[in-house]
Amino acid sequence: MKLYDSISRTMAKQGINTMTGDMYDFIADWMSWYRGNVANFHTYSEQLVTGRKVKRERLTLNMAKKVCEDMAKLIWTEKTQITLATPEDTSALWSVLDSKKNNLSINLPKFIERSLALGTGMLVEYKIGDEVLIDYIDADLIIPFIWDNSQVSGIMTISRSIQNDGSAKRWVSLITIHRFDGKIYTREHQLFASKSETQLGERIDLSSQYPDLPETQAWETDTPHFQLFRPNIANNLDRNSPMGVSIFANRVDNLREIDIIFDSLSQEFQLG
Repeated sequence: MKLYDSISRTMAKQGINTMTGDMYDFIADWMSWYRGNVANFHTYSEQLVTGRKVKRERLTLNMAKKVCEDMAKLIWTEKTQITLATPEDTSALWSVLDSKKNNLSINLPKFIERSLALGTGMLVEYKIGDEVLIDYIDADLIIPFIWDNSQVSGIMTISRSIQNDGSAKRWVSLITIHRFDGKIYTREHQLFASKSETQLGERIDLSSQYPDLPETQAWETDTPHFQLFRPNIANNLDRNSPMGVSIFANRVDNLREIDIIFDSLSQEFQLG
């Protein structure tokens, strides 16, 4: 996709080499199936006997989402527990995980479901004042650039917004670069603005949009402040990528057949 190519070119000038390849095209396709609305399939043209073409909408059972829902329920249930050495430590942990803003019990199952659908998900922990917050990030907003086997130690996250610039629109992108060398975890923030949705654009002053956000942060730690979620299945679409694949990545033909049969059956009943 053009946006990821633009990000790769811009970051390459800073010595950050990414391998976006076709993975983000696959992710966009999986997102379409997860939503239950695939272009040129669920909306299509049909030629009548008169020769006139009409647009049709194909009904869907949206089995892609159903499969992810069911698998997420097996991974995380109401009975799932996270405990530490003492009840006091466990209580302190859950006061962070299930705070009003983090709401892990509600947000994590949904995050797991999306990670199963898109192949990858990422959690990032950060602090505002004394409050620890968790960010739930989907696959289309993360780009790894350093990894060893499946262990990722360098990754970028993307946050985009659309702003009105007079009569025109501009896309503002916050790129956060996460690095972990085994002892030090660093986080670097860069801000870009573009008049095109498919381009990263030019770098602009970070403080113009985020006055309280420092450009660089660093912590001494033995673990990074991010975690990746991936289904435990091999990536057979891009074996060189550390990104995971959707649990229905190799079952798209089945999803297509299910919706064709469901739509045909519905039309049979309607037409008598």
